[in-house]
Amino acid sequence: MSMQPPSIADQSESSGTIVVVPVEPTAQAPMMTSKPKRGSKQFHSSLCSWYRTPCTCLLAALCPCIIYGQNQKVMLEKNGCVPDCLTYAFCSLFGGHACVGGKGRGILRNQRGIAGGCESDCCGHFFCSPCVLTQEKVELLDAGKYD
Repeated sequence: MSMQPPSIADQSESSGTIVVVPVEPTAQAPMMTSKPKRGSKQFHSSLCSWYRTPCTCLLAALCPCIIYGQNQKVMLEKNGCVPDCLTYAFCSLFGGHACVGGKGRGILRNQRGIAGGCESDCCGHFFCSPCVLTQEKVELLDAGKYD
């Protein structure tokens, strides 16, 4: 039994003949089959660890978009934090900061192998974004990401 490349068959209506045209195999984009890493670690600090970085917590309470932008810049090794800061600020006007912040927290958890889920990330940002942003920054500090 010989293996032949796939082909496309086209039947001509007028002659009743079948024309076989060979088709070259094409490279397909890899399918995303793996799930995000789910870790078993915990954050190095609790949500109430504002005392480790009181200035960060104060800034997160007054203008959380700045801390969010800084965290994204450091975590994703970006050149600037303004686009992330503006996205968080704009979404905060409509309560969407929970989704934006939850996505960023999910990236951090996947990078660091920390257990958790989308629901807890979004709820944390919705109900207590200063605490969550401070916890994220402390995690990045402990990881040596901030200079």
